[in-house]
Amino acid sequence: MELAYYPGCSLKASSEIYDVQCKRVLSTIGINLHELDDWNCCGATSASKMDDFLAVAMPARNLGIADASEYAELVIPCSACYSRMLVAQKMLQSNRNLLEEVNGELSSKVMGKTKILSILEAIQPTVHSGDLANRVTRKLEGLKPACYYGCMLTRFPYGVPTPDSVENPQGMETILETLGAAPLD
Repeated sequence: MELAYYPGCSLKASSEIYDVQCKRVLSTIGINLHELDDWNCCGATSASKMDDFLAVAMPARNLGIADASEYAELVIPCSACYSRMLVAQKMLQSNRNLLEEVNGELSSKVMGKTKILSILEAIQPTVHSGDLANRVTRKLEGLKPACYYGCMLTRFPYGVPTPDSVENPQGMETILETLGAAPLD
């Protein structure tokens, strides 16, 4: 599977090890990542608190770059970046004037054709196909992790469709069970 990849600022700085881990784990299970060319900060921690237009325009530039790429799906491991990009995409889809204003300044226009995936969504198809289970060389037997999703993967300020239950997400549990762990409720 070939996916576009947006690491975001954190994965290139303070969370660099997460970037390395994402690339290594996903490549091991047959998912090849292609980092977006010339991506920019999505503004998740700053723009969204200071300027409503920038909160959409900054991620929109990345969405335009993704739309211009050859990949239909874009994986974003950082939950804040994932949330910011999904919200911006939804706002642009629902507000034609905003889309035209933003696209007027972009060299790569937002077309809304790229599906945005969290790291969990990127891994899920390998669970359903059996590829993940087939690639496990050492089961996580005996581990009983408690999964924590935080608010950025399932709760959005706008009507953004979620791939998992908002009240009781199970994507992480499904992946961990496939790896041999016994997640706690």
